[in-house]
Amino acid sequence: MRIRGMEMLQKKRSFLFSTAAFLIVFAAVGSLNAGLCDAKLLALDMGSDTTKIALVKPGRSPVTLVTNEMSKRKTPTKVAFNQGARLFGEAAAGIEQRYPQKVFSRVRDALGQSSSSKMKDMYESSYRPYKLSENDNDGTVLFEVESGDKYSPEELTGMLLEYYASLGTEFAESSETLRDVAIVIPSYFGIKERRALVNAAKIADIKILGFINTASAAALHYAKDKDFLDSSEEIIFFNMGHAYSEASLIRFSAFQEARTSRVITNIEVVDSTYNAKVGSESFDVKLTNYFADKYQADKGVDLRQSGKSMSKLKTACKKTKEVLSANTATPVNVESIYEDDDFREKITREKFEELIEEDIERIVWPLIDLLEKTKVDIKNLTAVELLGGGSRVPAVQKKLSEALGGRHLDRHLDGDEAAVMGAALFAANYSKSFVLKKMHLYEKFLFPLEAEVSTDSGVIKLPDLLEFSNLPGALPIKVKNPKQENLRVNIKYSSDKMPPRTFKSDLCTYEIEGLKTIDEEKYNLTDTVTMMVSLDVLGSLSVEEPTILGEYWEYYNKTIQMEVIVNKTDEANSTTNSTTAEEEAADLESPPGDMIETEPAAESEKTEEESKEESKDAGDSPADEEGEKKKK
Repeated sequence: MRIRGMEMLQKKRSFLFSTAAFLIVFAAVGSLNAGLCDAKLLALDMGSDTTKIALVKPGRSPVTLVTNEMSKRKTPTKVAFNQGARLFGEAAAGIEQRYPQKVFSRVRDALGQSSSSKMKDMYESSYRPYKLSENDNDGTVLFEVESGDKYSPEELTGMLLEYYASLGTEFAESSETLRDVAIVIPSYFGIKERRALVNAAKIADIKILGFINTASAAALHYAKDKDFLDSSEEIIFFNMGHAYSEASLIRFSAFQEARTSRVITNIEVVDSTYNAKVGSESFDVKLTNYFADKYQADKGVDLRQSGKSMSKLKTACKKTKEVLSANTATPVNVESIYEDDDFREKITREKFEELIEEDIERIVWPLIDLLEKTKVDIKNLTAVELLGGGSRVPAVQKKLSEALGGRHLDRHLDGDEAAVMGAALFAANYSKSFVLKKMHLYEKFLFPLEAEVSTDSGVIKLPDLLEFSNLPGALPIKVKNPKQENLRVNIKYSSDKMPPRTFKSDLCTYEIEGLKTIDEEKYNLTDTVTMMVSLDVLGSLSVEEPTILGEYWEYYNKTIQMEVIVNKTDEANSTTNSTTAEEEAADLESPPGDMIETEPAAESEKTEEESKEESKDAGDSPADEEGEKKKK
């Protein structure tokens, strides 16, 4: 591939959205992503606890929230195996208290994670009595069901995706299964997590249109019917999910095209911070432990030895947390918590807030970190929008307000549904059936990469980090190679910042060869090889064909670029369902235009075993390991 200059080839994601709130006109969009999918699309906000689904189709109400079999707008993110049958959503949740070992939740959080021991600790500490084992190939966790079969996180997630597609299809009254889906992901999802989710979608025969971060999706929903031409806005979106919290500063602005006089909205994610260790489930666990200790003190029975008892108690504590958001006290009742004994207790909001005080500090930390990093003037903020059900807890809101110097918090958006509704607009951009208000979204990739080049003469660590301010994007790297030796290029995470629970920094390796085959008598070659490192929104990382400059003297003086052979030597970011580059190209057709790279490359991964002597959970939260360096 011929290099088109040394500057960063940054690609913006262009969106066309309706000027009316939800009045999307059935018409051709033009060349931008036109005809990439059918008229009916789905958007998923698949959280650790519940999933929201939105349907996009032509008509007077083109964006609609999908309800499940119980006519609920939120569906539990759970899959169960019971007596040879697979159960999903409400049906799986319905048997969880009786058979907690059969109902699997938070499987999305295991995607791309190579430390099975850390995942086992996470499930055990949250009272999920699963039978887990380790995949001998890559060290990932495997879930064993009652039949003895073992499933990877990708396989269980694929089952869930297939189920959600069936819900959307039934709601849309479509004769064919809807398979074009946009998915909301946390801001801390790295390359391996994205590729694992892509593999899960392949299992379900789902075509992923694209990934979009929670705050970015909510920002699209916020901006769909607003005009920023007269003045720009800066808004902080704070999201408290079931298993994590994150904060993002997003800047809204607009400009008018001189040629068409059309107003274009810019949405720029200035920065995002996160804590991937703690979310609203931490409150449930604290309450559960508190009442388990009380029961043991009163009855002399340790409920922690019974998975069924702890599942019942944890379910009751989750409801208690929700009730205490609106009430100052509430009873806690569990029928037959142990054998035939009923559990009867009371708790006040004051006691609840005392139990979760430490967790609240950790949950609010991303907001504090964001304010320090961006140096944003709180007085100039247009709003501080709260997302996620956990943000309704009064103690969380109080702490957030204190971090903002007493500033009030805003709820212009539905915290539960804003992200999936924004993702629906994001999905609509891929169809030729809608003409939409035009927006540009700039969404940065949080984790810088670095390149290490080795030759027969030694190893060269390039000093500049590869920081993608937008996806998809491509960044150049230059390597001095005066001896024209073959090169081995290793792309890895920067050791200073890696995704949560990531211990191995290596991502992919390429062999650059063919330099010595160039006729040196005919060409006067320079000593610098230039290549591009590309990353797309689906997590496809690739090194494009490198070039070297040479002067052609045989007939006339002319400087030319000569392409050099590049060979990928290992499978970067592979998971248990890895495929070849040719299979990926066939199965995951990337849309043309500005949204996604047209030629996604399969990644590779080194086969060396990761160190199992790590004693800390690298990268889970800068709040918990501030000042520590991640080990390669």
